[in-house]
Amino acid sequence: MNDIALAVLAGMLATVNPCGFAMLPAYLALVARDSPTRAFMSGLVMTAGFVTFFGLFGLVLTPVATTLKRYLPFVTVVIGLAMLVIGVLLLLGKELYLRLPKLQAAPRKL
Repeated sequence: MNDIALAVLAGMLATVNPCGFAMLPAYLALVARDSPTRAFMSGLVMTAGFVTFFGLFGLVLTPVATTLKRYLPFVTVVIGLAMLVIGVLLLLGKELYLRLPKLQAAPRKL
């Protein structure tokens, strides 16, 4: 499969991602309310934005991905070995910690 066909296929799959598939109808219902013209225009603008954004993203990313493609077999082996080591450590009872910043709510205005 050539790179452009892969990019087109990935773009078609992006339209049915879990977030978009669940949220898009609800969002359009909120925006469109009872106006069929507004519903059509909202859908048209959202489709144009989606195609433009992901089309440009694909055009920019495809040359980079093509260049890095030859290194993927080595990267997947390294990732697999790292996952194997982590799995063995967890089976041996070791605990792994991931330090993340603590999220705090914004202060309330009085």
